[in-house]
Amino acid sequence: MGIQTFFKQRRPRQFEHKLIYWDPRKEELAKRVARIRQEMIEAGELDPDAELPEALTKDEGADSSSNYDSSEQIRGAFIHSARHLSRQHKRGITSSDRDQRIIKLMLALMVLGLVFWFFFLR
Repeated sequence: MGIQTFFKQRRPRQFEHKLIYWDPRKEELAKRVARIRQEMIEAGELDPDAELPEALTKDEGADSSSNYDSSEQIRGAFIHSARHLSRQHKRGITSSDRDQRIIKLMLALMVLGLVFWFFFLR
C-alpha cells in the first residue's frame, strides 16, 4: 500500500499563458484616456455621447511601430518559459555550450562502444 507513496509523485504542470504580442504602454494609454474622459464627463466639460478625437481612436500604426519593438518581448520568451533552460541561462550556459556537451557525450559513447566491441565481440 505504501509503495506508491514511497516515490515522490510529480505534480502536473500548470498552464501558464504569457502574452507575447502585448503592448503595456498602449493599454496604459487607453486606460488613461478612458479615465480622463470619464473625469471630463463628470465635470461637465464633455458630452457623454461625444466621439473621441481621431488622434486618440486611431490604431497608432506608424507611431507605435517606431516606438514599440516586439522583438524585445519575443526574444528570450522561450528560454524563460522552459524551466530547465531558464536555470541554464541563470548559470550562464549558452546554446553552444549545450551543443558541445552533447558532442562530447556522443564521442564518449562511441569510444565506449569501440572499447566494448574490441574486448568482448572481436
